[in-house]
Amino acid sequence: MIFSNAIFLFMFLPTVLGVYYLPLTLRTKNIWLLVASLVFYAWGEPLYVFLMIVSIAVNHFLALAIDAPKTRKAKNVVTCACVFNLGILFVVKYLPWVMELFDVNFSTLLGGVTV
Repeated sequence: MIFSNAIFLFMFLPTVLGVYYLPLTLRTKNIWLLVASLVFYAWGEPLYVFLMIVSIAVNHFLALAIDAPKTRKAKNVVTCACVFNLGILFVVKYLPWVMELFDVNFSTLLGGVTV
């Protein structure tokens, strides 16, 4: 779904905003925005929704670990979070380019077996 699409502008966005501004608890509003975001991304590229859910879950638990009281290892957790997120970015965005650059394909990695 594109931001300038008529479906987004006249159906999706008003629905999301309308539900968000109902007198609901903050937790309910956050869950609503999470679900609406996943629907938005699934509309455009459903392949990455699972990756997005995993990323949200891992980042949530890493944020809780950073915020935990009496934790001296917050810097290590922040480092892990950065490596995790940059790793996802590399795999999704740059790994195909790197594999093409080195003329590597999956069949050569599997020993000539075609999938």
